[in-house]
Amino acid sequence: MKPLKILAGISVAFAVASCASRGPIVRHDTPFPSKIALLPMNNLSVDMQGPILVRKLIEDHLIGSGYDIYDVETTDLKLRTISITDGGQLNATTPQELGKLLDVEALLYGELVEFKNMNIGVYSNRVVEAKFRLVDARTGEKLWESTKKQSNKKLGLSSEAIRDQLIEGYATKILENVMKNPLRPESEFVTRQLVKDLNRTRKNW
Repeated sequence: MKPLKILAGISVAFAVASCASRGPIVRHDTPFPSKIALLPMNNLSVDMQGPILVRKLIEDHLIGSGYDIYDVETTDLKLRTISITDGGQLNATTPQELGKLLDVEALLYGELVEFKNMNIGVYSNRVVEAKFRLVDARTGEKLWESTKKQSNKKLGLSSEAIRDQLIEGYATKILENVMKNPLRPESEFVTRQLVKDLNRTRKNW
């Protein structure tokens, strides 16, 4: 077989493999939801500030991407009327009931899987992991789901490095807690990636 034919065959094979890896684009009969309620997050971490920060960042990125997000404070006030004050309590009701209460087309459920800042000198790790899913408020159907994680690890390979890592990590943690912005860079990355993922779904809807 001639070299040109071999190269052509390889090119076609790569093109087919590339298309297959992306998978087919599913088109929907109904439009992408317009009005969306961002619900309180279910917190699987031990940090109390984490869910507040991540939810706020998700809200900012969503609004910046042109989503019509129902007012978060109003959402929380209305949820309190049915005795829901925490994201972990949302399973006590249905998406349909929540949709009727909030008068929205879709609900964005969030779960903070991991949110920790560990520093023992020889090893430090800042981790944020969050999972979100978009649910149709009329049918309860899951329309989208994604999990993103950011982990920044450092190793102290000498006594000086260990000392510096402890001092720097401790000072950063104190400052972030005072400003109520724990793990802000990692949270920014995770929430930005989540919204980018949702944007792709909306674009291909």
